[in-house]
Amino acid sequence: MRMCLRAAMLGAFTLVLSSIPVQAAVIVPGATGGGCGGRGLSASSSCSVFDIDPFATANLSGQFQFDNDVAVFAFTLTAETMFSAATNSYGAGGFDPTIGLFTSTGDIVQYADPNDPTAIYPARGVDIDPDNLNYDDMLPMMRLGPGTYYFALMQYPNSFQGSGGIDSLRPGFSFDDDPLFNGGCADNPLRCNFSFSITAHPVDTNPVPEPGTLSLLALGSAAAGLVRRRALKVAHRP
Repeated sequence: MRMCLRAAMLGAFTLVLSSIPVQAAVIVPGATGGGCGGRGLSASSSCSVFDIDPFATANLSGQFQFDNDVAVFAFTLTAETMFSAATNSYGAGGFDPTIGLFTSTGDIVQYADPNDPTAIYPARGVDIDPDNLNYDDMLPMMRLGPGTYYFALMQYPNSFQGSGGIDSLRPGFSFDDDPLFNGGCADNPLRCNFSFSITAHPVDTNPVPEPGTLSLLALGSAAAGLVRRRALKVAHRP
């Protein structure tokens, strides 16, 4: 997991959706990038926030202007949703990313292991395949309730912990005062590129029963009807 900086300069920050350069507002019509402080998050000049639709965002790319830039992508869910994300730019020459998912108040999301609901983990990205030097990051599939969330991305070794020592988007970040901690972006813009994909789909609250289940339901309904008719006959018997 690895990272990049500065928000006043992120006015020049452009995003690429489906490999076509566009302004951030194109991701969600009418939306523009702005400082994180306006959302009640860190007032650091390295942090910029953009609104996205997670259901329409297949792959999103962009470029940092400074090593300590922090890109935050806001989205709102109206129903329970399965969500996952992964970067895919490190192998193409981009920086080593660090990613995380945060609540509307800037606290890191805590999610349950789908195979063990008693196991709770922070929604912090992990390297996809470090043994083979693939330092792209991923967030595993997790179940999210309705609400506003922030998917955040930075360049390693920058950290969401900042001076507070906990993962948060509020107090600031580890390298706020060092925009060139990894050598800067000016001489090698490709190294400051990032790209990630999001997978999101609503939780199916009314799953279609399997054919065997339908048969059992039909039998159950028939049996219930038979019992009811017999009860009526008994009730009306002279």
